[in-house]
Amino acid sequence: MAAVKPLPDDGRSRQPGPMEESPDTAAGEHPRLWAPLLAAGATATVFWPAVHNGFVNLESPGGRLGAFWLRTLRLPLLHPSPFAAHLVSLLLHSLAAALFAAVAALLLRAAWRQDAEDPRTWWWGGLAALLFALHPLRVEAVAWTAAQPDLLHGAVFLLSLLCYLKAAAPDGAAAWRAGFWLAAGACAVLSPGLPAALALSLPVLDIYPLRRLPPDPRLWISSACRRVLLEKALLAVLAWIALRAGAPAALPAAPGLLQEATGILRRGLFYLGKTLWPAGLGPFYGPAAAPHPPSDRATYIACLPWAWLAAAGLAAWSRGSRTRLASALAATTLLVGLLFGLTRLQLEFWRNSETLWGRVAALRPDDATARLRLGDIYFDRRSIAEAFAQYKRALELSPKLAAAHYAMGRLYASAGDYGWAARCYGQALRLDPKDLRAYNDLGTALYTHDEAAEAVKLFRQGLAQDVDERLPGVRMERLNLLNNLGNALLGSGDARGALRSYLAALRLAPDDPRSHYNCGLAWLRLNRPDEAALCFRDALRLDPDFRAAKANLAAARRRQARPARSPSATRRTKR
Repeated sequence: MAAVKPLPDDGRSRQPGPMEESPDTAAGEHPRLWAPLLAAGATATVFWPAVHNGFVNLESPGGRLGAFWLRTLRLPLLHPSPFAAHLVSLLLHSLAAALFAAVAALLLRAAWRQDAEDPRTWWWGGLAALLFALHPLRVEAVAWTAAQPDLLHGAVFLLSLLCYLKAAAPDGAAAWRAGFWLAAGACAVLSPGLPAALALSLPVLDIYPLRRLPPDPRLWISSACRRVLLEKALLAVLAWIALRAGAPAALPAAPGLLQEATGILRRGLFYLGKTLWPAGLGPFYGPAAAPHPPSDRATYIACLPWAWLAAAGLAAWSRGSRTRLASALAATTLLVGLLFGLTRLQLEFWRNSETLWGRVAALRPDDATARLRLGDIYFDRRSIAEAFAQYKRALELSPKLAAAHYAMGRLYASAGDYGWAARCYGQALRLDPKDLRAYNDLGTALYTHDEAAEAVKLFRQGLAQDVDERLPGVRMERLNLLNNLGNALLGSGDARGALRSYLAALRLAPDDPRSHYNCGLAWLRLNRPDEAALCFRDALRLDPDFRAAKANLAAARRRQARPARSPSATRRTKR
């Protein structure tokens, strides 16, 4: 057989195959490595000043101030000091930026129907990550340590999308499918709403840009479509299980669901407006006591599509023209620089509690909550005149704000005017009968003025209130009520009743040294030095600098060392 004559080279560059690299891009220089790293590095650079911020006195509906999930894991090297907590937030946000750069690039590749790796998709994906990560709406999630769960949820959600996109590719490996289900399971553990968000997002992506499902649902009966839908069915089951586990109460009825959907749509439009025009950003918008007030941190996952659409629009507009490409790059540079400046400015407002609430008061002069928080800051500084002015202004703006009446009562109590303090506490309780702080402070004021019976009555009324312990500070206030009740009973001579109250406090918080110490005092009053010594030692184990516990432990040991007297010796002494 004659040899086949090779075809002459026509000079045109050959397109790389599905598994080949572009000929002018080395394997180690491919932007699929550099674009995510540069996005993460730029994000860390812009948000680096946040690590020098302090904590802010802003309550979170989902937990206490600080990195509570770090405290739950009890990581010894990541103690939630301000620097460590903010550093963890910075790293989580940078990780999310890198993951989103990869996700955005894969979505662009699917939208452009490219079988080969195109370096441009990765650079445009990096731009989408910058538009998302550098936006000033991300400042609240990064600068407020109580919002760390939102950062963790966002990172795991993006990891799930990345694994799904890699598994859905024609050459997707089984390892990526396993990684997707592992990440989806992590989403279900972290937040009940994340698997539901995945279950709603993935069918949209399957229609466009992945094109795994046709736009017409009547065509979804083919075998290939049924396999794709089966994956979504399993994910929907996982989402349903997570929602049921996260919300043990009955699901709302149809009108409630309709109202919730309307609220989600309204908040989505509000967040879109803030994305396009990020002016007047603050920790909340509208009444702070509302069930779901709009907040910047709630945009962390919701604004991902807008960043990708902006980058995809610029990429599509600039294709095929050097002039439009240069214009797109100039617009991109200007936009990223503008986001850089706005984000740095917003970070300054979150530097500490005073700068945050000063900003809120400047944005909304008629906001009573901002005045109340500023008053708390001045009260902690012992600036009584400034605190009184802020509390008074809060009461003028909102006369029925129970927290303002409580704060005014605390101010009068610190000045020694317990008569006015009792009036303010009483008004706070009339407006909010479930304010455990008011029960505690009013009962303490009564006990200080030798009204132990009234104090005991108030403490028991506070403990009888049905308050959700998931709310910030509720467990601590219950602990204070139990210890204060025990103190009042002990002062009234009821040592056994006091001991029961202290033991209830220990069941609520076994690591509280104060409760162990109080138990020791009750055991001493009951002439049980052995049990008292054990309690004082437990208190010192939890707090080695507890001086009162050291003194009372020595007293308990002296009683232990005192020899027991026989009945005959007791009778001789009496004679």
